[in-house]
Amino acid sequence: MPALVVAAVIGAVVLSVLAWRMVDEGAMPEVAQVPLPASATVMATGKQCGSGGCWRTISVAAPSSSTAEALAEAMGRSADQGERCVFRVPEFREVCWSVKVESERSVALEAWYGDIFG
Repeated sequence: MPALVVAAVIGAVVLSVLAWRMVDEGAMPEVAQVPLPASATVMATGKQCGSGGCWRTISVAAPSSSTAEALAEAMGRSADQGERCVFRVPEFREVCWSVKVESERSVALEAWYGDIFG
């Protein structure tokens, strides 16, 4: 019986954390949560919000030995300009991002928390 109570309490805590994550519309990933190549340089960051949530904008410079196209590919941009998502266990959240070439030397990145429940 005590094990059942402990399991119920742990389950309630986990469910409440997940529920809070779903309704916390102002939350957005930090720059460190997005997989940037070591050679990339963050030039600027910002925050934008709209109906349903907020997202971080990040402008990243390509290293001098590379191009913005190569940097975008290294950051996971697919040929169809799609988005990428990775579930991060410590946050119990899915971190998503999209990348597009901003200029010859930089890419624009948008990062947000995805909806792991659909």
